[in-house]
Amino acid sequence: MNPNIKKMEEKRKISGTLFSAMLFALDAFMGKDGVISILRFANLDSEEFLDLYNANYPANKSVPYDHFARFMNALNNILGHGTDGEIIYHYGKEYLGIKLIPYISSGFEALIASLESWLGGSWHILKNSDDNYIIKIKNSPLIYSKGLHSCTCYMIGGIFSCAMEQLTGEKYVTKEMKCMSKGDESCLFEIKKIK
Repeated sequence: MNPNIKKMEEKRKISGTLFSAMLFALDAFMGKDGVISILRFANLDSEEFLDLYNANYPANKSVPYDHFARFMNALNNILGHGTDGEIIYHYGKEYLGIKLIPYISSGFEALIASLESWLGGSWHILKNSDDNYIIKIKNSPLIYSKGLHSCTCYMIGGIFSCAMEQLTGEKYVTKEMKCMSKGDESCLFEIKKIK
C-alpha cells in the first residue's frame, strides 16, 4: 500500500456512536454471544469495545478506522459476504434511518448535508426526481476493504431507503451501483420507488 494512503487511513475515524449503534443492531439479529464472537474474531474484545457494545462509549469519542475495518472484515468472514450486507442494509433502514427522522423531516437535501457532516466524505445529489435519485459519495466512511468484488456501503443504502419512505409514504429500494471497495473512484447509489 502507498505510504501516504496508509497514513490517511490511520488518521480516519468512525463515530463511536455509529459503531456502538451498529453493535446494538447486530445484537437484535445474533444476540450478545454472536456480537462478542465477532468482536473476538476481530481482536476487539477489549474493555473499550465491550463498552461500545454496552452503549457506555462517550458520544464524542471516535473509533480508529482500522478497528472498524477489522470488525467489518470479521463480520464478513463469519456471516459470509451478502448475508452481512443484508443485515447491515436493514440495520441502516430500520435502526439508523428511524434515528434520523428529525433530519429527514427537513427534506432529503438537508439529510444528505447532515450525513456528510456526521459521517464525512463528500456527498452530492446527481439526480433528483419523484421516482429516482442518484447520490454520489466520494471518500465514503464505510469503505473497510479495497479490491472486493461487490459493494460495501449497505448501511447508507438502508438509510436512503428509509428516508425516502418517511418523506413520501411510498416504498423505495436503494442499490449501490459503484463502490470504492470495488476500485471505483466514488460510491454511487440509485434510490428507486418500488412500483
